[in-house]
Amino acid sequence: MAPASTYHQDLESILPCAVHRSTDGSKEAAKAKTSKAGNAMITSDGRFEAQGKVGRGAFAAVYAGVEVATQKCVALKLANAEDEDRLIREGELMRFLSAGSPDCGIPHVFQTAVRLGSTPCLVMELLGKAPVVRRGGMPKAQFAALAPQVFQRIEYLHSKGLIHRDIKPENFLYGVGSRSHWIYMIDFNLSKDYWGKKHDGCRFA
Repeated sequence: MAPASTYHQDLESILPCAVHRSTDGSKEAAKAKTSKAGNAMITSDGRFEAQGKVGRGAFAAVYAGVEVATQKCVALKLANAEDEDRLIREGELMRFLSAGSPDCGIPHVFQTAVRLGSTPCLVMELLGKAPVVRRGGMPKAQFAALAPQVFQRIEYLHSKGLIHRDIKPENFLYGVGSRSHWIYMIDFNLSKDYWGKKHDGCRFA
């Protein structure tokens, strides 16, 4: 395993909402540099605040934000109203998977059924960037550090009776802070069961 410093991700270089300390030592959130989710920035439960868009997938956009009470950074995944059931299912699936082991490389989910304004929202652990894959591949040392983790994530998913169905570099992200060398698997909206009913003890229902 490569040392954490090798793939350290500076949170402020990744996220427009990165929490930092002001000159007087108090915590504050930097102003978002990108668009807001309409005019509503606080989730319907009052617990989380969205601050800036950091990515977009096939059916959802991802915003960086904070937990209001603690100013801890989180990620908020927003989907269209017609995709709300898919978003909730993805959140519950991630919760099911991450409950199996704290070190399984699946993001922790804080809230699965909440709204940002009128927009369905999934709130989860904030992660860093995807590994950089350039034309011709990646350096051998980087591949040697990443490949075992990627294989472990896929193996873990299969052990739970699920297949991801969208394996690509963008769906593996580094953690942040002390987990900046840790690889996480993300984006489970296409995942499906592949075992039959006789394996109900291991399946996600």
